[in-house]
Amino acid sequence: MGEVVIADRAYCSYFLLAALLQRGIDFVIREHGARKNDATYSDVLGANDRRLVWARPACPGWMDEDTYAAMPDALCVREVRDGERRIVTSLRDPADVPAQEVAWLYEQRWQIELDFRSIKCVMQMDLLRCKSPEMVRKEVAATLLAYNLIRATMGEAACPEGLSLRHLSFAAARRAAALFRDSVRRSVNLNLRKQARFIMCSRSPTGGCLSAPAESSHVP
Repeated sequence: MGEVVIADRAYCSYFLLAALLQRGIDFVIREHGARKNDATYSDVLGANDRRLVWARPACPGWMDEDTYAAMPDALCVREVRDGERRIVTSLRDPADVPAQEVAWLYEQRWQIELDFRSIKCVMQMDLLRCKSPEMVRKEVAATLLAYNLIRATMGEAACPEGLSLRHLSFAAARRAAALFRDSVRRSVNLNLRKQARFIMCSRSPTGGCLSAPAESSHVP
């Protein structure tokens, strides 16, 4: 398995899915509720799991004839039902990717939204303060670098405790990193300053793990 696009139902377009497959990219996308799904079902794989074939729709007004002609006449996809959700994917072999894993992959889409929130709100990137395009690019790059450093250190802190990274609070981790930075700045020990690196300890100042109640797992 290489690249996999995970998206919500707004992106469940025949032509988008076909374009992804032409580029060798797999997808896990929720099926749009408005789809009549007049597909020819080709193979039942199990409970709530089947392969189906979609015929190419008529050429839309925004697409030129050459692009339309390059699109396949039909798409063979796999449909997995997870509660009220219908998820379509190009991962068609249940031996390689069971239905439960397809549903789990789609659940990760909501985690992406939470990560965006952490970048915008916790890292305070909702408002860019630089004025020139060059400085804005540097501001974004520096913020994403700090974000990835904190996430990497959270992973190092989670492993010895046997914790899932998603059960650690990013906001608490950022606060711990800021406290560590401030303690180094206040330190009069020159050796400590020379040895100090951006390594966040795996414990908060109160001695507890950087864990927090799991964030909302609701996936729209």
